[in-house]
Amino acid sequence: MRIQVVLQDGTHIEVEELCVSATYVGLLEGDPDSALTRREKERCIDWAKRIEPADLAVTCVGPEWAHADTTRLPPVRFAALAMSEQPVDRVHLLSWAKVAWFGTFDPSESIRHLLQRSLSSLEWRDVATGYDI
Repeated sequence: MRIQVVLQDGTHIEVEELCVSATYVGLLEGDPDSALTRREKERCIDWAKRIEPADLAVTCVGPEWAHADTTRLPPVRFAALAMSEQPVDRVHLLSWAKVAWFGTFDPSESIRHLLQRSLSSLEWRDVATGYDI
């Protein structure tokens, strides 16, 4: 099932694949330190790379990626593959992007709302790659 999201720049995207997992899986007690947080960021990127096509670069979204010294990440990690019928170059008819982020998820929230909240600030031309069918 594809879920459509409208970005703030007006681009219509369809999320074709969404992966969701808990952050700090296996941490039984105590607080995460910066080394564990770095590993969680690496795991999130590695996890997103597994989404086909594997050679499509991963864009990391959110303030957690900008600060190397972040010691506590939000409780959920996400990875998604999105496509758009809006081209980002003159060579290809379509565009797509693979995105990874950390956030929260309320089970009463719809997936559409979660994606709209999480991805709406993407600048599609900056994160997407052109492709053809």
